Amino acid sequence: MYQANVYKLMIGAPSDIKDEIQIASRVINRWNNLHSESKQCILLPLHWSFSSYPSSGSHPQKILNKQLVQKSDLMLCFFGSKLGTATDTEISGTVEEINEHLRSGKDVMVFFRRQIDASKVDIEQLKKLKEFKQDIQDKVLWEEYNNEHDLESALFDNLCLYGNDKFKGYELQQITIQQTEDHAVSLSEWDKERLKAWVNSGEIEGWYLDYSGWSRNYILGNVQYSVTKSEDILEWDDFFERMQEIDFITLERYDRSGTAIYKLKKAAYDYVKKYCTET
Repeated sequence: MYQANVYKLMIGAPSDIKDEIQIASRVINRWNNLHSESKQCILLPLHWSFSSYPSSGSHPQKILNKQLVQKSDLMLCFFGSKLGTATDTEISGTVEEINEHLRSGKDVMVFFRRQIDASKVDIEQLKKLKEFKQDIQDKVLWEEYNNEHDLESALFDNLCLYGNDKFKGYELQQITIQQTEDHAVSLSEWDKERLKAWVNSGEIEGWYLDYSGWSRNYILGNVQYSVTKSEDILEWDDFFERMQEIDFITLERYDRSGTAIYKLKKAAYDYVKKYCTET
């Protein structure tokens, strides 16, 4: 059996960019609908508004770097009339995210909007943006767009071209549960407990919701878990990734709010039946 690869796309932009975030998410979902099966790859959008959670112990941008940038494979970055707010080490948070991607050898797509509202322009911010645009021209091939409609078309075309290049001959991970030794699919008792609860719930779908107050809710079938500690949230996020890696679940779709909906696979039922009857 085969597992589609998950390729994570971080969406970055200063605070004056709004509509482009929704456009990027919509374009990514459209690409998934048309190409994920043939490319055996699913694009997962990441943005601080729906992919990050409250945490502490470091500068806010460093926390976002850990939660999003380090997990990202490609950054889609949009600029309008602002460069953004400076961080503790860079001239703006968005610039720091770009540089973190470049330093890690990851790809970045940068888009500049031509049409801006002159009445809302901060002259100093616009000056910094123009200087940044000049500074990166020798290391980034950026693109300009007139409006949101033009961007949606251009971004989809660019993702298709990128996918044709990046996912050509993409090496897929083949996992044949039936042909592996027992220890090859060894799960912790924590994983077994939650996988068993999901399988026994009678429902195949699972997902997690954004924060409500200081908690995050994970739903496995008809079983719900409320999590409040950041380290527990990371463990839960890793749980979904581990289940995908061993082909026990698959990313089925996104709902209208952008929530990722996962679905149990037959291998999960077989594993629970064989190995979790005593746990």
